[in-house]
Amino acid sequence: MYLSKQQLYESVENFKKYLKIGIYEYPLNVFELCDRISNVNIGKVPFKASNLRGIAVIAKNKSENHVILVNSNKTAPEMNYYGTHELMHIAIQRNTAGQTFKCFDKVQPKQDKFIEWQANEGAAEFLVPYKVLLPLIKNNYNSMRIGAGTYSFCARFSEVFGVSPIVMEIRLESLSYEIEQYLSGVSLDKIEILSRQKQIARGLHIISLPEQEDIRFFKIHQVANM
Repeated sequence: MYLSKQQLYESVENFKKYLKIGIYEYPLNVFELCDRISNVNIGKVPFKASNLRGIAVIAKNKSENHVILVNSNKTAPEMNYYGTHELMHIAIQRNTAGQTFKCFDKVQPKQDKFIEWQANEGAAEFLVPYKVLLPLIKNNYNSMRIGAGTYSFCARFSEVFGVSPIVMEIRLESLSYEIEQYLSGVSLDKIEILSRQKQIARGLHIISLPEQEDIRFFKIHQVANM
């Protein structure tokens, strides 16, 4: 089932309500959460393929459980995110019974890029909800615009949300349009949730906070070498 970014976020929010997870309940641990879901089994496996992040197996019928396997060779924050990615395949998609998802560092040629984006974006929203993240950015915005402030923010709050700094950086990039709206005074409930493709179709080209930081450092480097 293909969802818009708005629909995806709504589905994630509904799933968290089903699990009785409050918006300010973080960090979330996917392994502990799956223990609370009666029809999902999760485990850690030392995959020989280093680029294999995780596997999700959809149950063949109601008498079976869904299965998630996560690469135990990864760090704890990585396993938390990859496990949540697999959980999104199970929770927010209408899948074929018995279907298996093998998820790698990069989308493979035979994989559905949109389905993988959906699981990635869903996992990010599940672990780092935008309604929590945007106010944090606003409160720290002045320091984020100085030096390595944005990357420092990502490193600091990655520990708060139980994800890796790179997930936080990607989150800031993915939410660049939503962040710009919120910093401009739009309330959280009025923010338009729009995918990057939809933004491009509208002619919107938002420079994310990590990109702005990279530009600052590039200019500093240029001046230093003049």
